[in-house]
Amino acid sequence: MAKLLMKDVFTREAYECLTPSHRRLLLKAEKAKEYSKWGRYPSTWEAMMKHLPDDIWSRYTARQIGEIMDIVHDAYVAGTKKAAEAADFDG
Repeated sequence: MAKLLMKDVFTREAYECLTPSHRRLLLKAEKAKEYSKWGRYPSTWEAMMKHLPDDIWSRYTARQIGEIMDIVHDAYVAGTKKAAEAADFDG
């Protein structure tokens, strides 16, 4: 993955309106999204982010958060597959 920079994420107007700490947080979230399997699904990523604890951003790197989200993805896929197989078996 190429290094994601502020200029890749923010327009000049957005950059000037946001505080430095808010810019860093948003950049970290974008990096985490790119590290994860969810990079192609921005609306799903946004919905999933709402369920993360606030302190995750200070405790983990962007790569680690991306990996955590991949584990969530894999668990979701495995669960839906198991549910579908159970429905086929019962039906």
